[in-house]
Amino acid sequence: MSEIGKAAASGRVSTLLLDADRVVPGRFDAQSGAIEFARLEEPGVDDVLDDLSEHIVKTGGEVVIVPPERMPSDTGLAALFRF
Repeated sequence: MSEIGKAAASGRVSTLLLDADRVVPGRFDAQSGAIEFARLEEPGVDDVLDDLSEHIVKTGGEVVIVPPERMPSDTGLAALFRF
């Protein structure tokens, strides 16, 4: 997940695949690409997958929602890189 975060921060993710049923509580830093896991009850904590997908769209990438049984990974996300 950290590799995808860093690639997203540098605009290198062309397509992000997201598990339709997964929520990953935490924070995504769009400047550094760092991902910090936390509990949803903590202040300022959101769904990391949602934050990543918003950033990917802002940088010209595509987000594809995938049923859990079709996901190519067990982390809840996968990515295709630009370069």
